[in-house]
Amino acid sequence: MTSRTRYTLIVIGFVIFLILAPLIVLYVRGITYDFSSGQFVQTGILAVHTNPASAGISLNGKLASKTSADIKFLPPKEYDITVNQPGYRPWEKRLRVTEGKVTWASPPSGYIYLFLASPASMTLASDAADFYASPEYNLIAILTKNSLVLTSAANPAQSQVYPLPAPAASLTASPDGRQFILNGSGTATPAILYFNIADKKFINLRPLFPTTTPSWLYDGNGKLYALSGKQLFAIDPAAGQKRLLQTELLAATFQDENLYGLQQQGTTTALSIWTNPAGAGQAIITGLPLFHSASLFVSFEKQIFLLADSALYKADLGLTPLADNISAWDFNQQESSLIFFHDGELDYFNPFDNTIDLITRRGGPITDPLLRLSLNNAFLNEGNRIKALELDTRDHQNEYDLYNGTDIIKFSLNDSGTELLVLDGSTLKLLTIR
Repeated sequence: MTSRTRYTLIVIGFVIFLILAPLIVLYVRGITYDFSSGQFVQTGILAVHTNPASAGISLNGKLASKTSADIKFLPPKEYDITVNQPGYRPWEKRLRVTEGKVTWASPPSGYIYLFLASPASMTLASDAADFYASPEYNLIAILTKNSLVLTSAANPAQSQVYPLPAPAASLTASPDGRQFILNGSGTATPAILYFNIADKKFINLRPLFPTTTPSWLYDGNGKLYALSGKQLFAIDPAAGQKRLLQTELLAATFQDENLYGLQQQGTTTALSIWTNPAGAGQAIITGLPLFHSASLFVSFEKQIFLLADSALYKADLGLTPLADNISAWDFNQQESSLIFFHDGELDYFNPFDNTIDLITRRGGPITDPLLRLSLNNAFLNEGNRIKALELDTRDHQNEYDLYNGTDIIKFSLNDSGTELLVLDGSTLKLLTIR
């Protein structure tokens, strides 16, 4: 190679460097040339994280990634986003990517959870009246016409069957799922059956409450209490005894070992807390009106919600009204979230910013709403259809029919959102939806 050739190549390389270097610097800084506008623009990032992670991501009809990804260097504009995975329902939304910022496809959880197009279904019982399921379905208690059946989602064929000593129509469980109350049916004074998994025997508590059916509570240690006629009793099932602790309680609940109660005194009501259920309480809010009916919810963060006479309040220095005409609700203590339906709106309390956020508006009734902030979805029964509805209301709100039934009595969802239990008439079904 001659000296002239070498110098020519050096000059050409230097010129190429002078041309490319600014472009490389601009690219690294997130600036690119937008041919549609004919100018340089700062790009943005679209974060599309999916579960399952192998889902394909398309932007404006073109495949942008074969897996969950942060799609970088996108010119700022609106994009039609589609997430597809074989065997799953597609997810779609139109979002604007902003220059210099990250746009999340699915806040606040950060993930798009896809649902199976054809959920696998298994019948657990054909004569069920009620059921209870632990958070991950490690224990499923099924109340049938003649027995209490204990099983699990992992091994439904391996069941323990305990014949009922008396007919029962409904089932409630302690928070740890180790104790059950079965409310009887079929007689003028139906039995109240207590069952403890440790003892594996039924105890009839009806003699303790011959004319009323109490509401049942458990403290953080699993001790049983009964609220009957505004009186709170400590219950010793084995001894068949009750002990009066408090009076004039319209509503009560436990958070750990602390008792929270709405206690009526004279013409006013006080919201109080007891560190010892048998001792004196400390008033949190006084001078409340005389409500006719009420329920209390207390989160792990000690946030207190009061549902009184169909109106919802948050309790702090006073009662803050949140909504009226509540017809359906669910409180998730683990996520400190509350979902409720009122006046045609399905809303939820957002614990991250302490706001009431709209999920959807509906012309007809909604029953059994469930909220899973960790999944960015609400679940509900509408016209015997169990639906999943994403919380993100930007543009198109993805909605899926998970199960179509004929007489849905009750349904539940495990904590990971992978399995659904549905009591349709007297048939209890287990569905794998993710």
